[in-house]
Amino acid sequence: MKILMVSPSFPPDCFGGLEVSFRNLYQRARGHHEVRLLVGWHRARSLVPPEAHVVDLSGCSGTTSWLRMKKKLDEQLKSFRPDVILTTHATIPHTSVPTLCMFHEALNEASSWKEFLKLKMLNFRVKHLELLVTSTATAAQKLKEQGFPEDRIRVIPTGIDLEHFKPALKKQDTESKTFNILHPARIKLEKGQHLSIDAVARLRNRYKKKTHLTICGAISSDRYLDRLRVQAYQQPVTFAPNVVDLLPYYQNSNLLVYTSMMNEGAPNTLLEGMACGKPVVWFDLPAVREATGGQGIAIPLGSVEKMRDAIQALFEDPTKCKSIGEQARRYVQSKHSWDEIWQQYEETLASLHGPLKWI
Repeated sequence: MKILMVSPSFPPDCFGGLEVSFRNLYQRARGHHEVRLLVGWHRARSLVPPEAHVVDLSGCSGTTSWLRMKKKLDEQLKSFRPDVILTTHATIPHTSVPTLCMFHEALNEASSWKEFLKLKMLNFRVKHLELLVTSTATAAQKLKEQGFPEDRIRVIPTGIDLEHFKPALKKQDTESKTFNILHPARIKLEKGQHLSIDAVARLRNRYKKKTHLTICGAISSDRYLDRLRVQAYQQPVTFAPNVVDLLPYYQNSNLLVYTSMMNEGAPNTLLEGMACGKPVVWFDLPAVREATGGQGIAIPLGSVEKMRDAIQALFEDPTKCKSIGEQARRYVQSKHSWDEIWQQYEETLASLHGPLKWI
């Protein structure tokens, strides 16, 4: 099967859970099929694979990016003649080739004309896509409610690289007695880092003086990051923006917190941390509950006080903390192994592979 994989972004040039999943699919697909990669770059050409066919999207507007991607896509269709296309972007130019789109974007009710137009545009484009793949049944239901065709939606869970994301071989050094909390997520308002800082700030003094919070993730909003730095002043908080590999941060933490307020698919960073055997505390959103299997401790959405209480309770009970983390690791192993996830994608792509004739 000849697969053309198309994305306007690719890690580490651009960070994000969707981009990481796409990269993992690319690495597996090229070992089994004839694959060509077409990606855009935004920061540097050297930050995408050397074998990729690339489009310079640095500093481009949405329209310019679309036109540049279309031109390069047309060239690849003529030279490569793929059987199927796998993409991360529902708005890629329409082609005659069967197309599967990975869709992990948050969808909200159209509260403004911009959001209304965005939903209309996505609905229009989906009519020209054979399949739309999302990572949770919750997200799939949300798509249906927004008018997306039910027969073109598939659910395939997020895959996690279990060979990479695993508990540290060396036992964690507990001499410092510091309880390390990690908030791993893209740095943007909707991800709620300000709420995790607030929860740590509200810890009782006997906990706070032995606790440290690290905010780790790609920067989506410099303004929001500046706001977080002001909020974190004189609090036990540090920042690690734009980290390429989060593994050492997961392994050196005692606890992960996740305060996202977004209607989104499966949170990659939360699952990666669980794969490393870490307990997680998260705001109770349906998609997050589904993706995590309810592992860890669910907190009512937006409740900073409950988040603080959960942190203090786990601080006091290292045995429970360890047990929750070990159970989380087992869950990810059983539900999010890339071997299983790749097989689902491969079967889905094969179902689109028909008698396409190139002239």
